[in-house]
Amino acid sequence: MATLAVSGATHAGCTADTPPATPDARRATEFEMLDAQLALNTYLTNNNDYLACLDREGAEASEDEMVAVSAARTAAYSAAVEEMTATTSAFNDAMAKFRGVSR
Repeated sequence: MATLAVSGATHAGCTADTPPATPDARRATEFEMLDAQLALNTYLTNNNDYLACLDREGAEASEDEMVAVSAARTAAYSAAVEEMTATTSAFNDAMAKFRGVSR
């Protein structure tokens, strides 16, 4: 899985979470897979909070601030969504391999 630049990124008062590691499905125990699932859920919750923070930051910006940081905020938002999607996909692939299901 490719890690994007958003990992642990801070944008003004908003901080993105770092994605959890995806276990090796060939070697992981059931406990490790469940622990990874909990870590993924926490990561997604934290990054949904980050996205909401970016939205609030944009809504509260003055017109001058809006122009100055709009592109950066949009890029940060898009990168976070892309990273969340890639992280979830990697976990889902690992879980499918763990369960012996082909995706």
